[in-house]
Amino acid sequence: MRKKSTRTKYPGVKKIAPGRFRVRAKLKDPRTGRFVEIDREIEAGSVRDASLVREELRQEILDVGALLNPQRVTVGEYAKRWASRKSPELKPSTRVRYKDALEHICDHLGHVYLDRLTVDDIVEWRDRQKLAPSTVNGRLRVLRTMMKAATHELCLARNPAEYVGAIRDPKDTDDNVLSASELADVLAFVESERPHWYPFFLTAAVTGARFGELSALQWSDIDHERRQIHIRRAQVRGHVGDTKTGERRNVPMPEQLSEALRSHRRRLVAEQAPGLAVGWVFPSRTGGLMYNSSPSRALRAALRQCEISRPFTFHGFRHAFNDLTRREVSGKVVRSITGHVTEKMTEHYSHVDFEEKRLAVNAVIGLIDRSWETKSWDAGGDACDPLDTPARNS
Repeated sequence: MRKKSTRTKYPGVKKIAPGRFRVRAKLKDPRTGRFVEIDREIEAGSVRDASLVREELRQEILDVGALLNPQRVTVGEYAKRWASRKSPELKPSTRVRYKDALEHICDHLGHVYLDRLTVDDIVEWRDRQKLAPSTVNGRLRVLRTMMKAATHELCLARNPAEYVGAIRDPKDTDDNVLSASELADVLAFVESERPHWYPFFLTAAVTGARFGELSALQWSDIDHERRQIHIRRAQVRGHVGDTKTGERRNVPMPEQLSEALRSHRRRLVAEQAPGLAVGWVFPSRTGGLMYNSSPSRALRAALRQCEISRPFTFHGFRHAFNDLTRREVSGKVVRSITGHVTEKMTEHYSHVDFEEKRLAVNAVIGLIDRSWETKSWDAGGDACDPLDTPARNS
C-alpha cells in the first residue's frame, strides 16, 4: 500500500515522512508521443530539494526530445552528452586529450546549433588558434569524431567537419632522434652534471619506454635477479592506469642499468626521499608522480653542452631506441620491447623469445655506453643487496 502523504506547496510533491517525499509528473515522451508518468518515493533534505529532483526526472525525458530535434541542440550541449558516453571507452591519456579539445571547441563553437554549423565556422576556429599544427590538428580530429557521431545519431543533412582539412605540418626526418654518438654524449653529461637524473635517462635510453610508463614504475617492477623491468602501468597527469596499448610487457635490464638503479635506490633511502614509502622508482621532489616537463631542464642543459641545436624532447629517447634496435634485430623483437601499437597483432602470430630481447638491449648498451665493456648476461645475474631487491609481486 501507498504510504499516507500530505500535500506541499510544490506541484507534484507530497511529504510522506521527515526526509521522504513522493514526486509525480506526467508528460509526453518525445520519443513515442505517448504520455509517461513519473511516480517515485525519494529522500530529500527539504520540500524544495524534492521539487528539484522531480524537475530533474522530467528533464531526463525532455532531453531526449532535444536530441531528436537538432535545431534545439547546440555544439556545447551535444559535446557534453557525447563526452559522457565516450569517456569509458577511452584510455586515460586519450580521455585527457579529448577533455582539453572539447573544452576549447565548446568555448568557441559551443553556442552554435549543430544543424547550423558550417565549414567556414570550423575553418575560422581552426585558423584562429596560434598553436603548434600538431595541437590544432589534434583538436580538429576530436571535432571530426564527434561530428561524425552527431551526423549519424541525429540524422543531420551533412557533416561540415568532414570537409575541413588539417593544417600542413611538415616533418623533418631527423626530428626528435639522436645518433648513437649523440646519445652517448647526452648520457655522459647527465651522469656527470645531473647525476640524480642519470638513472631515469638511462632507463629511457635502453628500454624505449614511454614517459608515462617510466614515471609510473614501482620498485616491485624491477627484477634484479632476472634482469627484467616489468612495464605494467602508465600515468597521465597523475592518473595511473593501463599502458597506452593496454599490454603488459617485460623489458631486459642490462647490468649497467641494474647497477644504476641499485645506486639510485640507495640514494633515495639515504636521503629518505619523499615517495619512498609509496614505492615509486622515480618520484617527483614532493614524492608524487612526475610531470612530462620534469626532466626538461636537465635535457636542455645536456643538449646545449653537446652542441645539439635541433629540437629534441624526452620522447626522443624512445625514437632513438627504436632507431638503434631496428638496425640490430627484427621489427618483431623491437615491438615486443617498446610496446608499439602493432605489438598485439605481431605477438598474436608469433612469439619473441626473451633472449632475443636481451640481445637487442645488449646491442644498444654497447653502442651508447662508453664506460662499460659489453658483457654477456647469464640468466640469473649477480646477487643483489637485500636493500636493492624489493619483494616482487606474486
